[in-house]
Amino acid sequence: MNEEQDCVILKSCSRFLPPQGVKLSYGTAGFRADASLLPSTLYRVGILAALRSLKTRSVIGVMITASHNKVSDNGVKIADPNGGMLSQHWEPFADALANAPSPQHLLLLINEFVEKEGISMDGVRQVEVLLGRDTRPSGDALLEAAKQGVTSIVGAVATDMGILTTPQLHWMVRARNKGMEASEQDYFEQLSSSFRCLVDLIPTEKSKLDGVDNKVVVDGANGVGGVKLEDLGKLLNALVIEVRNSGEDGGVLNDGVGADYVQKEKVVPHSFGSKDAGMRCASFDGDADRLVYFIVPPESSGRIDLVDGDKILSLFALFIREQLSFLNEEEDIKNCHQARLGVVQTAYANGASTNYLKQLGLEVNFTPTGVKYLHEKAAEFDIGIYFEANGHGTVLFSESFIGWLEARHNKISSGSKDSEGEKAALRLLAVSKLINQAVGDALSGLLLVEVILQHMGWSIHRWNELYHDLPSRQLKVKVADRTAVVTTNAETVVVSPPGLQEVIDEEIAKYPQGRCFVRPSGTEDVVRVYAEASTQEAADTLANSVAKLVDQFLGVQYEHVHPKPRKLPFPFWTKPECDESLLLHYLSNGWHDEARYLLHNSSAGDLHARLIRWTSLLSNFSRHGYVSEARALFDIMPHRNLVTCNAMLSAYLRSGMLDEASRFFQTMPERNVVSWTAMLGGLSDAGRIEDARKVFDVMPEKNIVSWNTMVAALLRNGDLDEARMVFEETPCKNVVSWNAMIAGYVESGRMDEARALFEKMEFRNVVTWTSMISGYCREGDVEGGYSLFWAMPERNVVSWTAMIGGYAWNGFHEEALLLFLHMLRVSDAKPNGETFVSLVYACAGLGFSCLGKQLHAQLIVNSWGVDDYDGRLRRALVRMYSGFGLMDSARNVIGGNLKDCDDQCFNSMINGYVRAGQLERAQEMFDMVPVWNKVATTCMIAGYLNAGQVFKACNLFNDMPDSERDSIAWTKMISGYVQNELIAEAICLFAEMMAHGVSPMNSTYAVLFGAMGSVAYLDQGRQLHGMQLKTVYEDDLLLENSLIAMYAKCGEIDDAYRIFFNMTYRDKISWNSMIMGLSDHGRASEALKVYETMLESGIYPDGLTFLGVLTACAHAGLVDKGWELFIAMVNVYAIKPGLEHYISIINLLGRAGKVKDAEEFVLRLPVEPSHAIWGALIGVCGLSKTDSDVARRAAKRLFELDPLNAPGHVALCNIYAANDRNIEETSLRKEMRIKGVRKTPGCSWILVKGTVHIFSSDDKLHPRV
Repeated sequence: MNEEQDCVILKSCSRFLPPQGVKLSYGTAGFRADASLLPSTLYRVGILAALRSLKTRSVIGVMITASHNKVSDNGVKIADPNGGMLSQHWEPFADALANAPSPQHLLLLINEFVEKEGISMDGVRQVEVLLGRDTRPSGDALLEAAKQGVTSIVGAVATDMGILTTPQLHWMVRARNKGMEASEQDYFEQLSSSFRCLVDLIPTEKSKLDGVDNKVVVDGANGVGGVKLEDLGKLLNALVIEVRNSGEDGGVLNDGVGADYVQKEKVVPHSFGSKDAGMRCASFDGDADRLVYFIVPPESSGRIDLVDGDKILSLFALFIREQLSFLNEEEDIKNCHQARLGVVQTAYANGASTNYLKQLGLEVNFTPTGVKYLHEKAAEFDIGIYFEANGHGTVLFSESFIGWLEARHNKISSGSKDSEGEKAALRLLAVSKLINQAVGDALSGLLLVEVILQHMGWSIHRWNELYHDLPSRQLKVKVADRTAVVTTNAETVVVSPPGLQEVIDEEIAKYPQGRCFVRPSGTEDVVRVYAEASTQEAADTLANSVAKLVDQFLGVQYEHVHPKPRKLPFPFWTKPECDESLLLHYLSNGWHDEARYLLHNSSAGDLHARLIRWTSLLSNFSRHGYVSEARALFDIMPHRNLVTCNAMLSAYLRSGMLDEASRFFQTMPERNVVSWTAMLGGLSDAGRIEDARKVFDVMPEKNIVSWNTMVAALLRNGDLDEARMVFEETPCKNVVSWNAMIAGYVESGRMDEARALFEKMEFRNVVTWTSMISGYCREGDVEGGYSLFWAMPERNVVSWTAMIGGYAWNGFHEEALLLFLHMLRVSDAKPNGETFVSLVYACAGLGFSCLGKQLHAQLIVNSWGVDDYDGRLRRALVRMYSGFGLMDSARNVIGGNLKDCDDQCFNSMINGYVRAGQLERAQEMFDMVPVWNKVATTCMIAGYLNAGQVFKACNLFNDMPDSERDSIAWTKMISGYVQNELIAEAICLFAEMMAHGVSPMNSTYAVLFGAMGSVAYLDQGRQLHGMQLKTVYEDDLLLENSLIAMYAKCGEIDDAYRIFFNMTYRDKISWNSMIMGLSDHGRASEALKVYETMLESGIYPDGLTFLGVLTACAHAGLVDKGWELFIAMVNVYAIKPGLEHYISIINLLGRAGKVKDAEEFVLRLPVEPSHAIWGALIGVCGLSKTDSDVARRAAKRLFELDPLNAPGHVALCNIYAANDRNIEETSLRKEMRIKGVRKTPGCSWILVKGTVHIFSSDDKLHPRV
């Protein structure tokens, strides 16, 4: 491209930057996502459409819609020149454009692609892109983005066609490229005129039959289709259309309305009900490319009789077959064109539909699921009809057949225009113009259905009676290795294991109208069984019988499956037809001639039987780890078929030999869907998602296993949005598809989306329910998980364990144990190792050691712990006993051989010894750890610090590698320094932590804030607070509480209150910190007000709360209020007073001058007064000159308990001096000198430029003054 073009793209692209972390993929439905994520995508699709137009030199279409998705979603897809989908060759380029991370990257992609495709970008040629959108609110903004993309390509013009249905835009693109007029009015005119022509050709006798009416009631899905149908209906005289849910009455798009909802739920949409019983009703989907009919039976309770896409197909086929028969019966027309009529279905169509079509003598063809394959197959016929059950489909006419019809019509003489052959030709010509041959179109499809019903003289009831769907049943069989099942013919015929299809066929033959096939699951080791028969009972019996056959073939034969191949000592048995051990011996030693001779002479039967036998040997060898021998066998086989090649490919993939598998895959002479799916699965399992996606995109045929494999791979890779797109594109989803997508959302914590899918599922199994329960519990919504648990129709041990674990891991330990006991009473489910891991955790959480011991005893008595293959139960028991401090029991769980002890057990034991204060035993255990890990090391550091052994802790911390010194280890060291009153060292260590690039945790700051408060380092505390605001963006409760305490202790009570006031959630510590802070600052009324607010908030006070409010009352002299609070503490809240509460009451009375009352209070105490209480009483005596006798009595009791109590001696001296009792004062001071009683001098300090300056009461002058 030239420089001017580059500049235009770069300038416009900068306005539409892609969202971060979002990856989109172009599929059958184009791009779809939440509308807010799509502006960038629409811009880039506009570029792509312009380039496509330049490449094809044709008009291209861009449709902005998300069909039947919810209204908040939107999407975009491209219409190619023929009106069909974007060429598959261009889809990878669409993906690359949409996901290009920057304008420069986008420009590079465009330049490379333009050069590769040889697209002329000289700006001379003018090309056009038609843009359409549906009624979604986001459509206008996305339209503008698409326009910008189109016009950023020099020479490209964007034409806004307005609000359209998706089929309308496809029709317009096709019409424009055929040289026809292509406005919306032209579309309406072609449909209405064709419809009128067909109405005029209706046989008179049929139009007058009873039960035929010309009214249809249509559900417009609150989308664009309802509005357009109303416009179209104004041009029709022979049909009365009543549109409901047109969207103009405020209804929400696709919410309880629309063809997708009606077809899946089989219930009436909104605005329909019993009043419509017997009426002919139809439903469009959101963008009007799907159509289904339904009947509301009398007293239906919301249920309907569905007339789905299969019935529409049958009606069209019946009508067209009739017209062709009229043509073929013409006797006066020589060289009559023997038109080939073909009907195309997927393998999952109900058998009754297929049988009916075959009874009509029609050619029924099957393709893989997907509109693309159906459309391509239908195009092979003169007239091809395809429809899916969901109501999407159309009729295709070959150009040669239309030309023949037109030529025939033009040559007919005026006198023979009334012949049946001529009328048939006219009808077929009209149908070719009425039906939208570009894509499925609900509007044109509805008109064709209506005119055919009038032509036939049929009511909807007569139409619905064409055939009745056969009853069906689906089951699953658990197997060891689902890859052992290989199918072909759209998954309806089993080719491996040999013999299974034959016995299935024998079983099917026992049931009238029986049909059954099996297929492997895409995500779990189960085989799905689908059966149909004439009655529901027969279908159930057939399904169960075939399930047993699958179990017989696979349940034992493949019981021992190893995750990685490992060579075993000749595990094969000798059979008359071949000595497998000898064959393996020959192959292992490279004796290929001997192996070839043995193979030749021991294989009886015809070629088919020998191939089956050889392929079975190959699979058996590879499954036991003999992959090279399996390849040698493959090479010496005289004959091979596709099943053999697939078996060899699977052998490579199962053993992780991806390079060999890729080379083998490329050399395979032919491949089928099994081959492609196996390659897809191998790449996915190896984590090569990009390679897997490339394989998936180029697969010529996909089955449900392919789709599910791709979805599962994307989910494992974390690409949820892309997985959802593939899931939505999956043509025929099974329960595995739904479960995989739900599990992906659950694992990522996106429960709203998981629940939305769960609600949409028609058939749920126990896996579905259990995934949802686990998800809710993982997100902390235990109540939501519990409600689903009890709504489950059936439960197994996994379901029970999920709920028990949900309780346990969310702190509902008692509920977990009670639910387990309930499970034992009402269920046959046997607890497994996972169940007991959760129960052990619950016992540990409750803190009842006796309960934990009982559980452990039950494990031993009932041998419940014997399947603890991964050691998780043992680790849980060690952790539980260590938490209880029962270290001998924890040691006994490990056993005598500590060499088998893993890191988690060592860590639990070390932590237990540390918490129990047995530091030497912890050190012994630590020395046994084979390789020191950061958890064990951090536990030992904490133990040393708790014991005051700071030097050992420092040495151990410094010996840790930098990679293991995480924020937890640094925080432990900082906390230990603070705990040991090494505040300056703690601050220095924090600075070192920051210098090492380790991000502090909230708890790191909380520890430091506490330290700053303890020594009143306000400036340093403010600096730390500022740093915390820049590095930790979300406050938590611990952090906010520590800030309140710090500012309160540093004298900044207003700052403390501001933080308290702005908290979104407060716990008891928050309230207590604020009350104590206000109390200490003498702001009694505010402290009491906070206390009252605390009670109003439903927070119950504790002893610390009352200490704060009692202190406040003492400072303010509120004696009555203080007594009231003290009495409430004891009588209302049943809190036993502590020493500090008694001292607060003494201070309360003493400060109010009621010293004698304080003495009486002390003498009435229910406990023996301690020296602290007598000291407090002496202290309040010093506030008054009249209470020296009380002080003397208190001092006597104090000195009896603590003869050297300096504060008591000094206080009594001061009281004597204040009362002029100089003799007693002199005597007491002499006694103090004799005893050596000396009061520690008081001091204060200030922090200046990082240096602490201390002032003592006996200092004369500070050096800096």
